[in-house]
Amino acid sequence: MMRWIREHKLISSLLLVIIVTFSLLVTSIASAGSGNLVTRGINSVVSFFVKPVANVGGTVSDNVNGIFSYRSIMAENNKLKEENAKLKKQVVNLTLADNQLKELQELSKALNYTAETPEREIVSADVVAMSGTDWTNIFTINCGTEKGIKTGDAVIAGEGLVGRIIDAGKGWAKVVTLVDQNSSVSFKLKGNLEMIGIANEVEDGKMKGFMLDSSIKLENGEQLITSGMGMFPSGIDVGTITKSKYDKDSHLLTVLIKPAVDFKSLQKVSVIL
Repeated sequence: MMRWIREHKLISSLLLVIIVTFSLLVTSIASAGSGNLVTRGINSVVSFFVKPVANVGGTVSDNVNGIFSYRSIMAENNKLKEENAKLKKQVVNLTLADNQLKELQELSKALNYTAETPEREIVSADVVAMSGTDWTNIFTINCGTEKGIKTGDAVIAGEGLVGRIIDAGKGWAKVVTLVDQNSSVSFKLKGNLEMIGIANEVEDGKMKGFMLDSSIKLENGEQLITSGMGMFPSGIDVGTITKSKYDKDSHLLTVLIKPAVDFKSLQKVSVIL
């Protein structure tokens, strides 16, 4: 027997451990599992073998949870990217819609004038180029003789008077505005059509003129319209009076007029044929 044990030391040691462990287990059960030294010894042995397995299980569980969490984050990130792309597309569409709306508003304003003589036709055009050094004085539009436009035709923007055609060809025409030194217009008070005046000068971007009747009293803000005398049709908005003063040297009642049209922002105009 002893010889066999010596020859099989490893097996003998394992058998001894099993026997001892079994004995301790029986003893622990007999003592009703009280927290004695024997029970603690068994627990330590069991913990020694169980703990590595538990740790491995916990690590695997954490890794699996991490994989699912990563996939969830990636899915959420892709969803946010899609929503961001949709929002960018909406912003582009809104910008285009806003630009189109502005263009339609400008076109509507350009065609807003109703001529007092119904037989007159109106042609809409775009401002495409400037002539000379000042855009507000002379500019070019993209319509001309092919539309019936000719020299002397009145040009408006909305209900406001812009100026007149000074030259025209196929596909183009040149416009001289009211704030050019070579322009003049006969006007009358909108509230009193018998009060007539003439604007034939320019001062600091405003028109300067005089009233034919120097005895009348004017107030700032009074609206002026074309009188129908000369080349412009009657009833077009010219502007408003910003200042009036009696000139003792010329014996005339002079007026300073703010034009009804903002010449620096013109993009579309209409030509009254």
